[in-house]
Amino acid sequence: MPNLSLKSKIFVGFAIIVLLLVANGVVSYLGLEYVRKDNALLSQVEATRNTIQRIDRDVQELKLRVARYVSTGYDSQREEANLLYDRLIENLDTARERQTDPVTSQFLEQISGHLEEYSNQFATVIQERSLREDLVEQQLTAQAEDVADRFARLASSEKSDTASDRALLEVLQAQASFALAEESLSRYFKAPDSQHDNTFIASIKATISKIESTEVSQSDREGLLETIDNFERLGIRAIQATRSYMFLLNVVMSGEAAEISYYSRVLRDRANASRDE
Repeated sequence: MPNLSLKSKIFVGFAIIVLLLVANGVVSYLGLEYVRKDNALLSQVEATRNTIQRIDRDVQELKLRVARYVSTGYDSQREEANLLYDRLIENLDTARERQTDPVTSQFLEQISGHLEEYSNQFATVIQERSLREDLVEQQLTAQAEDVADRFARLASSEKSDTASDRALLEVLQAQASFALAEESLSRYFKAPDSQHDNTFIASIKATISKIESTEVSQSDREGLLETIDNFERLGIRAIQATRSYMFLLNVVMSGEAAEISYYSRVLRDRANASRDE
């Protein structure tokens, strides 16, 4: 350096300054790029947390709407549940499209799959509950009226015959057994319990047994037995429909909802861990 001319020294000094400026610019750029990427990652983590929170909130509300629909049968609750499902699917699709972490995307896909199965089971619940509603409010009511009418006609015919006191008593006993069957079935639909179900079946059998031993005309006996058999068949199908949608709601759909909650919790924990790093 001492042997260099003044011009060379100025040139070398200027070159060193330029190199330092370039190096400083490179370091600054790399630092800003790191900060930008870090902010982008934090923004994505925060967006994932917010999405998971919305999913958790909507899933809980979805479960509430489904339970209310099953309890009341109101179409408004069913429609709200379907709207919530559509919103959940839309939020999940949007979150997957914006997600760059493959593990998080996989968890979101798992949630979508369980949510779709939840919706499919809910559709079956709607069908089974609608079937039970039709059976209870329409078909069983009409069939019970038919049975009551046949009992009334049979009792009236026995009253007109003074020699048939025993037959009349058996008819009235059979009618009392059928009334117990109706009451047990009604209690079952208000509060499903196997005890009411068993009482219904036992009362129907007792009714049939009493009618078969009653000394009445064969045509009256066969007609009454046929209507009671139809009532029993409709009652059993309504019980099966009730058990079906209650099982789907309390076991299958609850299991799907638990899986959704599990994956949501995992994603929330991953997001919190990424934010704290």
